[in-house]
Amino acid sequence: MSELRKQNDLNICFITNSGDSLNRLENIGIKPFIMKFSRGWKNLFYILPNYFILKNYCKENKINIIHSHHRYPEFLAFLIQKVLPLKTVTTVHSLINGLRLLSLKSDRIIAVSNAVIRNLIQNFRINPEYLVLMQNFVEFKQINRIITPPVLMHKKPDDKVLLFLGRINKSKGIDVLIKTFTSLLRTKANLFLLLVGNFELDHRYFKIIQKNPQIFLINSGNDISQFYYLADIVLLPSRIDSFPYVMLESGINKKPFIGGKTGGIAEFIEHMKNGYLVEPGNVQSLTEAIVWMLDHPDEAKEMGEKLYSKVMTLNSKEKYIAKLIALYNELISSE
Repeated sequence: MSELRKQNDLNICFITNSGDSLNRLENIGIKPFIMKFSRGWKNLFYILPNYFILKNYCKENKINIIHSHHRYPEFLAFLIQKVLPLKTVTTVHSLINGLRLLSLKSDRIIAVSNAVIRNLIQNFRINPEYLVLMQNFVEFKQINRIITPPVLMHKKPDDKVLLFLGRINKSKGIDVLIKTFTSLLRTKANLFLLLVGNFELDHRYFKIIQKNPQIFLINSGNDISQFYYLADIVLLPSRIDSFPYVMLESGINKKPFIGGKTGGIAEFIEHMKNGYLVEPGNVQSLTEAIVWMLDHPDEAKEMGEKLYSKVMTLNSKEKYIAKLIALYNELISSE
């Protein structure tokens, strides 16, 4: 967003329903407009007022393009387009399903991976001509400070830290990870598990974490680079995933990566070359992967190096922005 603001011919207006990025937006000179909406069926109560709010906002600010990142705002943009001369773009970040008749009406649809594109074509019957592949980019961030959990302050040379970073829920395979980790401690007592993110599992898993002194549940905050610094292995045993930033961040930090054989992870990770793929929802498969990484540290390190090399071949920030602006210009010129 900060780079887009540097483009002299772009006037950026940002609408959101809240979130943890508001301070960061204001720090780069963008004052977001807050519009109240929710998730799922609850948005039925917001459609009419939000329609008029958004329509008036677009008229007052002379909006040419609405770029949405979720299906409810995308649907509102589609409605506004019926009465105002503007173009619409949406970015699909995940392997979505349902609400086919109300979704994905934009002039162009950006997909973050080929897995997302296949899902949109197969399940939503989207014309491939409207789809644009733009894989996420990631940049290395300088570590400003290390916040080490107290137990890890006295970490021994043989101790190993496993890192999960993201939404702590079943779709990310956290239930399998917790089962795998607690079982592994019987034979490998030198392991620690960092779970960094928002906790979305039921209470019984929270109790397991509370009772285990070698599992740490941490809110991510803004500076996640410190956790990669602490990690020996990065884990993302997802049941479903589009093209996760954690996979890319693992590569940019040259960390060995274990991921679920699904979606964009299976698309990007070459098994036993730049990472280790596991069967989603399978405790034995995840156990074997972790044990192999621990028992083959040199090969695991080499995988991290190769993942770094592959991540570096993706879009840079500059290329991504240039492609996005070219897309905007194409749409405007087609009016």
